[in-house]
Amino acid sequence: MKCGNGCVRVKKISEEELYMDITRILTALCFKKKYTGYRYVRDAVRFAVQQEQCGGISKHIYPLIAKQNGISSAAVESGIRSAIHKAWKLSDSSTKQELFGVYGQPEQRTPSNSEFVYTIADKLACTGNINEFPKC
Repeated sequence: MKCGNGCVRVKKISEEELYMDITRILTALCFKKKYTGYRYVRDAVRFAVQQEQCGGISKHIYPLIAKQNGISSAAVESGIRSAIHKAWKLSDSSTKQELFGVYGQPEQRTPSNSEFVYTIADKLACTGNINEFPKC
């Protein structure tokens, strides 16, 4: 397992536990299920955690999600970007700082899609789970 560089390997965690942990994080970061990109973000993190090798989000993850949903990779990228921007504005800075470190500081920009997805995936892979966060 490598941690901290976007290349992740998961400890033994069930699919259900992984899904619940990702959902818990997204809820803590004020993602709304009504956002088109909500499912895409959740799936992108799941794929990133489950990857056996490093791979780019654009070349590997977007096409998988696009195929699953019968849409284009560009639509997946746009949906994820939109959901991240909306949630980032609503979420509490202390939760963002706990998960994203310097990116969570109020004066910092919103992380890119790959920074967001791989930061959460890396955290899940390195810790095996995520503690409870307060809800929005």
